[in-house]
Amino acid sequence: MNFAFSPLTQRPAWAALQAHHQAIALVHPPKLFAHPPGRGERLAVAAVGVCLDDSKRRINDDTVSPLVQLAEQSGLREPIDAMFSGEKVNVSERRAVLHLALRAPRGASIVVNGVHYIDVGTRGGVWGLEHRYCIMIGGEDAIVQRLDPIFARLAPGHYRCDLNLPDVAEVWRPGSVIASRFSASRFSALLADTGLTKFAGRVSDCGEGRWTIKAAIDEAAPAPVLTTALHERISSRNKLECQDELLSAMRHEFGGHLEKSVV
Repeated sequence: MNFAFSPLTQRPAWAALQAHHQAIALVHPPKLFAHPPGRGERLAVAAVGVCLDDSKRRINDDTVSPLVQLAEQSGLREPIDAMFSGEKVNVSERRAVLHLALRAPRGASIVVNGVHYIDVGTRGGVWGLEHRYCIMIGGEDAIVQRLDPIFARLAPGHYRCDLNLPDVAEVWRPGSVIASRFSASRFSALLADTGLTKFAGRVSDCGEGRWTIKAAIDEAAPAPVLTTALHERISSRNKLECQDELLSAMRHEFGGHLEKSVV
């Protein structure tokens, strides 16, 4: 299947987006938080433990409209629908892509022309064979279980096809791209309390990060990672989301830091 598009810069919405960019490029970011209120909530979305936060970008509520118009004028809906319906959008191999199988709800069936599809991804980088790699499998239970012997043979070490959170943490702990003491802390926290019921997700700070950032500013020394980490801790006290519960639990495991009820 082929999808023909006109050049991006020739679409009407592109001109509107350029004009909007020229106007907002002159606005100092802190002013965007001043008015209207609630920017952090409107320009952030969270799902399955992942937060996409655009509130710190130089955009506002008016940015969304020309972006949506540009997507509509680009005809994105047609190829998106084609991909999710199983059409052969991979023209080089003349097959469906169906990456959505990896993210499909548990037990969902994805069948195209009588063929059951599952999705298998790997992570491990160029050192995966030597230092372990992960196999990520998505698909309906019966089909995955039928192929279970193949995956068990391919797995570099411990293999299970149905993982809970402590199991996932244990896969990472010995090393598979992600290797650190925090991986062990994450595993210990989830093993002791899978639901993290002792943590509300209000990540505390003991003040060291604050004075370090202040000293960095005084010395004109960039400290973007530390600054972002502190901002994430502060923002967690209003969101109370799953990833913040895990972060708070990891800090307790790693350094004995207690989660404060009022900060």
